Amino acid sequence: MKNKLIHKILLSIIPLIIVTCTTPDEPEFDNPFEQIEGPAILLNPLEIQKAPNTSFVISLRLKDVKNVTGIYADIRYDVSVLSLVSLEVLETLLKSTGGEVISFIETDSIRGIIVVSIGIAGGNPRYIQGSGDIVRFKFHIQESRDTKISLCSSCRLTDRNLNDLPINQLIGAEIFVE
Repeated sequence: MKNKLIHKILLSIIPLIIVTCTTPDEPEFDNPFEQIEGPAILLNPLEIQKAPNTSFVISLRLKDVKNVTGIYADIRYDVSVLSLVSLEVLETLLKSTGGEVISFIETDSIRGIIVVSIGIAGGNPRYIQGSGDIVRFKFHIQESRDTKISLCSSCRLTDRNLNDLPINQLIGAEIFVE
């Protein structure tokens, strides 16, 4: 009789323990990329908070592009606050169809200009589509002042016939120096 009573108690308590021990739904965080309507060219991350005399990495990103074989981006930054340390072409998205990546990147560290020209040759299909970072930049903060890294309106995406493709948004980044 005592065993039956213990058994009944355990059967009634176990479901309560299971319900109590389950984790609640994870809180939802705003993903700033979800609010960006592609096709878009943007900087990733959109905001950076760093101390003076430190470095950070930021990437040129494509979002929801289709039929792209050419990318042109004109990037501007304030040379009194930032200095470009290095850059690297990231080929994951660019080579996703097996094509060759042809890149020309010009930098002007006196005026704070970076011009990115990337073409995709060949591949199957003969264009890229999707989202991803395509060039990574490392900058050094040399002055304690907030600044921006901007994408100019001359940025372009082209198809394999060199026709311009629509870009819904061009989004730069804000750098907050603490």
